[in-house]
Amino acid sequence: MRRFLLYETRNGTQSETYRRLTTESIGRLRGRARQRPGETGGSDAHTLLRAGRTWTECEATDRDSFLAALSEGRSVAGGEDGELLPLARDVYAIIFSYYGQLFGRTRVRFETLGQRLPGALFCAATLPTHLIGFPLICTGVNQLAKRVGLQRIESALARVSEPLEIEVTEAEVEV
Repeated sequence: MRRFLLYETRNGTQSETYRRLTTESIGRLRGRARQRPGETGGSDAHTLLRAGRTWTECEATDRDSFLAALSEGRSVAGGEDGELLPLARDVYAIIFSYYGQLFGRTRVRFETLGQRLPGALFCAATLPTHLIGFPLICTGVNQLAKRVGLQRIESALARVSEPLEIEVTEAEVEV
């Protein structure tokens, strides 16, 4: 089995349960030196509203020492776990940013009527669904589906009588 030196253990769009299960599973991957793989974190933000709220930490003084700490697995993930309302806020920010682009209210603009017209027609047709909360409902359903999947994974892991510890040789480590 191949092993990476770093794993994303905290993602700003994923739940605390996702983070816990990921961390526990990755904790079973140890090489001959019994070294735990390094962790990374990222906000997975598609807007500036959540950028930087989840991060990777290393003890370092500059770029080179930070990268060295990463390559040695001396990193941890910090910050926020994902929740429904901040994620839904991102979805709405993206939708209304698109409206702004169509009507020339942002730095990014559609130059010609031919570029704007299809988007404007689509927005006019879908505006009622945006106003009644369809994006919020879709985001909620997505979060619920993830929660169900994580419960299944957690249940399957709980049935394992002894946690499996996977030995990985240095030749199998993916850099």
